[in-house]
Amino acid sequence: MDVIDFLPLDPILSSVRAIYKQCQNVKRNEKQCKRIALIVQKLEEMLKSIKEKDSNQISENLNSALLEVKPVLDSAVELIKKCTDANVMTAMTKAQNYQEEFNKLNERFSDVILTVFNAMHEQLEKEKKKLARKESKMAKKKTKIAQKTANMAQMEAEMDQKKAEMAQKEAEMAPKEEEMAQMEAKMAQKEVKMSEKEDEFSQKEAKMSQKEAKMSEKEAEMSEKEAEMSQKEAKMSEKEDKMSEKEAEMSEKEAEMSQMEAELAQKEAKMSQKEAEMFKKEAKMSEKEAEISKKEAEMSEKEDKMSEKEAEISKKEAEMTEKEAEMSQMEAKLAQMEAEMAQMDRTLALQQERIHSLKAKTMFILLCCCAVTVTVYIKK
Repeated sequence: MDVIDFLPLDPILSSVRAIYKQCQNVKRNEKQCKRIALIVQKLEEMLKSIKEKDSNQISENLNSALLEVKPVLDSAVELIKKCTDANVMTAMTKAQNYQEEFNKLNERFSDVILTVFNAMHEQLEKEKKKLARKESKMAKKKTKIAQKTANMAQMEAEMDQKKAEMAQKEAEMAPKEEEMAQMEAKMAQKEVKMSEKEDEFSQKEAKMSQKEAKMSEKEAEMSEKEAEMSQKEAKMSEKEDKMSEKEAEMSEKEAEMSQMEAELAQKEAKMSQKEAEMFKKEAKMSEKEAEISKKEAEMSEKEDKMSEKEAEISKKEAEMTEKEAEMSQMEAKLAQMEAEMAQMDRTLALQQERIHSLKAKTMFILLCCCAVTVTVYIKK
């Protein structure tokens, strides 16, 4: 719609009020003046309905039609003033001229009213088309909102499905966690047993150290005895004559010494056997320690996997919270759009009410125009 500077309606309405005032003081041509007042009244109703509109809603054709109204009203004011001020002689001499002027004025009013009516009708049609476009836009927006609600429902279904999957995964993780707890309990029991075995091993080592100390004492005694024997041999060399008599005793003593040496050899063999057994036990302990370290490595790997799974679960929970925030934002946008839709529906209802009132007024004006034209033609 082309928008121009809106013509002020106050001067036109002031001319209308002047016509009403002049018609009250008319002395001649009262019927013609009352007819003019009636036409002006209908025109005033049209002007008031136009005044209710905003200035940017007035079309160029309607504005140009309104420009033609003021001169016609000014002519009516002058003519009615003549009928008011004229004396009896002047009225009798110029009665025919006044009748012709009233006829011309009626024709001008008919043309002006028809022009204004056509302009208003044209503007009304444009407003109808504009309303139809707005209604189509509103229908498109409603379809978009319906699509968005469907998408929201689908997203909610996906969210429910993901929640069910998360619950299923948690249910699957529960027996694994129980197994892990059982394995940890078994490991704790094994560690207790290992500590007990280590205590036993330490006790055995203490006993072995005590036996080694005793063996060292015996070796010291043997060395002392050997020293004594060497002293005795020295004495025996000095007393070879005397030893000849005691050779039998010495041979017996040597036999006892050999027996004692054999016993010492047996004890040394037993000690070596015990040392071998100790080495075997140490090897078994190292193997067990290797197994324990291997199990600890497996446990650490499982703990790492559990931490990774917990990180994935926390990540998924963060994604779920983000999606819930997006859902809340979309719901807020939908509420805002619904509020805008309600506001637009109210504006449409107001515009439709105005259109109906304008239709009624235009039909009434058309009837009045037809009546005026019929009366004019009848008088002609």
